[in-house]
Amino acid sequence: MIPFDGDNESLLSWIGRTAWSYRTTFDWKADGHQVQELVAEGLDTAATVTPNGTELGRTWNQHRAHRFDVTAALVAGSNELVVEFAAPVDTAERLSEESGGRPHINQPPFNALRKMGSNFG
Repeated sequence: MIPFDGDNESLLSWIGRTAWSYRTTFDWKADGHQVQELVAEGLDTAATVTPNGTELGRTWNQHRAHRFDVTAALVAGSNELVVEFAAPVDTAERLSEESGGRPHINQPPFNALRKMGSNFG
């Protein structure tokens, strides 16, 4: 389906109202370094980063990189990393409502999030 053909953008609008999870496993062997960091060059706005069931942080800005100290969360052998992404449209609407609403010309109020405006259509 081509997103910008006919009414396809409307037909695909459910994507922005859906929470998504990224999950992966990886093996890790202690390498003698005192600090281990997870570097995310860009997480899509409202995300929660959880290695091995330990929440390390939440992000609220698509336009910056994030570093997380994962030293205490890693175990020798198999590890799991989960990044949960909140539904951006629902998040923008909630944040706008919580802040009393700011003037905006588009629906949804994407100015309530630090997210690229074109992601909202």
